[in-house]
Amino acid sequence: MNMSIRPITPEEREFTYSQEQVIMEQMGCIGYLRADMDSSGKGFYSTWNDFRADLRNR
Repeated sequence: MNMSIRPITPEEREFTYSQEQVIMEQMGCIGYLRADMDSSGKGFYSTWNDFRADLRNR
């Protein structure tokens, strides 16, 4: 698999961190996924954080 690594653009940076609530609402954020791979390289841990729990499927 070929992969190209490049710096993030200023426009993309806005989607990598939580913003103020008003901005999050304007962008249509429903939540975010946080993921971590352990130091062995074999583990994968993830956590979902709701921003708009009222939009989640029931």
